[in-house]
Amino acid sequence: MDYVYVMNNPAEGGKKGRGKMVYLRRGGMLLDEHGNDVTCNSKDYLFKNCTLDDGVTLNDIFVLIEKNKNVFANIVGNRGVGMVIDALTAYLPNLILDDVRNIELHWVIRCDDLSGTSGIEFPLVDGVDHDNKYVGIEALPPSYLLNTPVILGDKLVICEHHIGESSEEKILNNPMYTLIDVVYGIVFELTFFGGGEPVI
Repeated sequence: MDYVYVMNNPAEGGKKGRGKMVYLRRGGMLLDEHGNDVTCNSKDYLFKNCTLDDGVTLNDIFVLIEKNKNVFANIVGNRGVGMVIDALTAYLPNLILDDVRNIELHWVIRCDDLSGTSGIEFPLVDGVDHDNKYVGIEALPPSYLLNTPVILGDKLVICEHHIGESSEEKILNNPMYTLIDVVYGIVFELTFFGGGEPVI
């Protein structure tokens, strides 16, 4: 029998669903679908559907990466893990950015005749301001963003364009995110201008 879970992410509307999930909680704790702490066994849950508890911040995700740095170095590289550790070392517990309300992962898949399909590999990551508009965060020091809540967007957008035709946009609701989607999407975005020093 599948475990019945309630999605805690506000972007996912608190709907009930069935399936095997992994839950990322405050403090960088990872729980399996039975509520067992699997934080130190994250390699076994990389491709499980992942949900974030309310209030999970970038700091919580970075703490999970740091606890499993040998695993995640194989995914985001030594410099990606180095960036995470550098940010945690420079953590400013009282810093809240005025212009970034939260960090959102969201899926945008683009298809066109010239460059093919892109956006399938991992989700996009953007800041969201107080007017619900996306803002770039890749140029900010990751340590400045550590107190920012992270949410999973509830829409998957497919933009299709063929030569000589106008673009067509389709929207699908409640896409899934795996643990590897969450970690890779965030680290890829925040290492846009380079990672930290290799740590392994």
